[in-house]
Amino acid sequence: VASTAGGAATAAAAVPSAHGAGGAGPPAAATTTPVVTLPGSLGDPAEEPSAARGDDKDDANAGYVWEYKWEDDWHAFADDCQKFIDSRHRRYKEDSSKEFITVNTRGIQVTVNFQKMTTKKKGSPDIREVRRRHR
Repeated sequence: VASTAGGAATAAAAVPSAHGAGGAGPPAAATTTPVVTLPGSLGDPAEEPSAARGDDKDDANAGYVWEYKWEDDWHAFADDCQKFIDSRHRRYKEDSSKEFITVNTRGIQVTVNFQKMTTKKKGSPDIREVRRRHR
């Protein structure tokens, strides 16, 4: 996945250790707020600061966790991007042209493709499955 329909570059999935490139296993959960880079089809993050920070008042994703598949096992994305990914997934469900998001999680830039339910870490050739699982 090299670009979105609007031409914005896409990125990657989970942390190096989370994807098996140079690490021993999946990452531990992080507690920092994600730095968000959005493709043009998703608009300006300043339009929705609470969604970008992941502090939606209704906490719509409280019953779900986003996970990626690594070596036949499912691993949760870090806490710093769970609410953001879910808020953009809800947006995708309303407008399927917004199939890509790019987010920095734990200092690693990743892209999630909601149409294909895949993720890719910037600089890595590996594309991994993602899922939204009920907690």
